[in-house]
Amino acid sequence: MTNETTGPPDPAAQELEALRKTIDAIDHDMVALLKARQEQVDKVVALKQAHGLPVYHPAREENLITEKRRTARAVGLDPDLLEDLFRRIMRQSRVEQTAQIARQGTKPGAHILLVGGAGAMGRYLLQWFAGAGYHVRTLDTED
Repeated sequence: MTNETTGPPDPAAQELEALRKTIDAIDHDMVALLKARQEQVDKVVALKQAHGLPVYHPAREENLITEKRRTARAVGLDPDLLEDLFRRIMRQSRVEQTAQIARQGTKPGAHILLVGGAGAMGRYLLQWFAGAGYHVRTLDTED
C-alpha cells in the first residue's frame, strides 16, 4: 500500500489490512460453524418428528442463555450481546424446525387432485402439498 501524498508504504495501513483479513477469516469460520449447527438442528428436527416431540423447550433455552451469559462474563465479553445473539439463533432454529415439521403431511406420498388448480389459490395449494410430500395434479377448465 502506498500513502496518497508521499508514495511509500504506510505501516499503519498495512497493519490495518492484515487485521481486517484476520477478522474476515474469523467471520468465515463463524459462518461455517453456523452451518454445522444448522445441520445438527436438522437432525434434531428429524428426531422430534419421529417421536412426536415439541419444537419449543423453554426451560432448556433459558438454561442455555444463563450459561452463555456466564461464559461471556468469564471471557470478558458483553453478556447482553451474547444473549441477544443466541436468542436470535435459537429463534431462527425454532422457526425452521416449526416450518419443517409443518411441511410434513399426514400421509406423504399420497395423491391429491386439485380441482380449479390453475388459479392463484390452486398454485399456492399445489406448492404447499408438494412441499409436504404429496403427489399433486391439477384439474381446471382447460382440462
